[in-house]
Amino acid sequence: MKKRSKHIVKAAIIAAIYICMGLVFGSWGFHAIQLRPAEALNVLINYTSCAPWGLFVGCVVANFTSPYGLLDIICGSVATLTSALIGQCIKNKYLALLPSVLINAVVVSAVICYSSNIWDIYLLTMLEIGLSQAVSVYLIGIPLMFMINHSKGLKRLLED
Repeated sequence: MKKRSKHIVKAAIIAAIYICMGLVFGSWGFHAIQLRPAEALNVLINYTSCAPWGLFVGCVVANFTSPYGLLDIICGSVATLTSALIGQCIKNKYLALLPSVLINAVVVSAVICYSSNIWDIYLLTMLEIGLSQAVSVYLIGIPLMFMINHSKGLKRLLED
């Protein structure tokens, strides 16, 4: 029971951080070219099995501010959960982040194009979302991963 409680608390903390980052940087994260620094937290899938669930809950709540409404709340959040669960199955910690880039590029672009009725630029939107997601996950996330790896206390707190 103690281990389960620790996992729930860790997931809740990850969700809370994602939500806070989503609220602070919210207006940056809902366009075809977006920067969502909270997506850097995807690196946490390399440390704890509860990270996908924390990311999912955080994304659900953060997406309540999305101009794309319920579609983004559901589809965007499921894309985050799916990519994190797939990423955890990949042993290479850098490649483990790639599903987040690819799945969000496909799904979030579809949400934007459907909601805005702009299917004629879906591929361009997909490229923009993919590049934006790569910036968040890799350019912000990798330094976060290095910081975690160089902090024995933080790494010990995160690991299962």
